[in-house]
Amino acid sequence: MGNTKNNTVFFNQLKSFITENNVVGTCAGVIIALVTKDLILSFVGDIIIPFFVLLFLKLHIKWLTNILPSGKPFFDFNNFIKQTITWILTLVVTFLFIKVTFQTLLGVDLNNNKDKAKEMENKKEGFYI
Repeated sequence: MGNTKNNTVFFNQLKSFITENNVVGTCAGVIIALVTKDLILSFVGDIIIPFFVLLFLKLHIKWLTNILPSGKPFFDFNNFIKQTITWILTLVVTFLFIKVTFQTLLGVDLNNNKDKAKEMENKKEGFYI
């Protein structure tokens, strides 16, 4: 019997920690930032740099093509499209994960939390609405 009470207290503390410290939002931000980094690197490496390589080759400035990072004289649209799809899917899955985590597992209403957060912010500023 006492063990169930300890589990409930622990779960409530965990729920409070996750919601008050915005743990899930921070994790989602890190995940989205990593995938966005990959998308930007793909755009630069697969679209932008080959453009400059082709431009330098056209202008007969071959030595500049040797100092560019990839130096490949062709556009890799397949890799860029793959990274774009990965980015979109990661956004959707992250959104769904957060929604399920808060509503189903933690039993927290996301709309209610926004109102509470706004109320807390107004109290910090000394405004009461």
